[in-house]
Amino acid sequence: ADGIMGWAPYIDTTATAAYVISDNKIKYDITNAGSQNWHIQLKQSGLNLEKGKTYQLKVSFKSSTDRKVELALMGNASKNYAY
Repeated sequence: ADGIMGWAPYIDTTATAAYVISDNKIKYDITNAGSQNWHIQLKQSGLNLEKGKTYQLKVSFKSSTDRKVELALMGNASKNYAY
């Protein structure tokens, strides 16, 4: 789906940030990113990926400060994460 529909923001209690969703975009105001790369997220749950199919994710980022961004594909808790 286009835009932010189906996506959910997550901010860990050890991080400090706020977000605004407008025009199918999310804007984070991050004052403390936390100590782990996962402390501020935009996630989508409940996707069923089929073996042998190709999937594409298109995303654009803009930042007022240098930041690293990671994409993680995660199974349930018993599986490893792919970054």
